[in-house]
Amino acid sequence: MKKLFLFVAILIVAFSFNSCGDEFFQDRPVASNELMNPIKDFITNYFPDCTIVKADMDSELTGVTYDVDLSCGVELEFNSKGEWICVDCGINKVPDDVIPSAILTYLNEQYSELFIVHIDKNMNGYEVELNNGYELYFNKNGEYLRIDF
Repeated sequence: MKKLFLFVAILIVAFSFNSCGDEFFQDRPVASNELMNPIKDFITNYFPDCTIVKADMDSELTGVTYDVDLSCGVELEFNSKGEWICVDCGINKVPDDVIPSAILTYLNEQYSELFIVHIDKNMNGYEVELNNGYELYFNKNGEYLRIDF
């Protein structure tokens, strides 16, 4: 009986978060001129030939993030401070200057014929996807941890 009560209570809480209104867990379109300067600077520095097609501010339990789609097919995600947390270039190469130097050095030594098409940064380190589909994991210092094929 206790388990049933707990299950029902969890369902009620989950549905109440889902129906709280626009302020919780919603994407909100953001005009490109409303984006923080670090986001605009990142785009100008690393993707100068691309323009912003779409930008959204996402409110999540973990905080606010910004999703930005560029005209060249690149998808970016930034945290609430305007720091990149994801760079997805589709099938194209992530600019070398975005990649931490330790990771770039490792890849140049171990996989010189391949390049990064996607990189995620989180509190534990980095996850990169190479153009052959391999996913490599690195710690915060850019030291190699493992690979997934």
